[in-house]
Amino acid sequence: MVRVGDLASQALNTILLGGTPDESTSGRSYRQGVLSGHKGWSQMRKFVDCLFSPWEEDHCKKAYQADLERAKLRIQINGETQKNG
Repeated sequence: MVRVGDLASQALNTILLGGTPDESTSGRSYRQGVLSGHKGWSQMRKFVDCLFSPWEEDHCKKAYQADLERAKLRIQINGETQKNG
């Protein structure tokens, strides 16, 4: 199930930040800030994690993991469609 917040984050990442529609802003902050070491995205990750800290610990890391799971599911569905199509 897709949540409104997920869609808003993906739209923000795509429209304002030049990202892809399949990645949330939080997930991108983790991927580029932690995994790639980009200073600006590292600051963004800290900011977003701080915003979500009253409700969730390590929000950006969890969002990144959710983005990966969505991508794996999409690949699986596309593979099955091509196999059966």
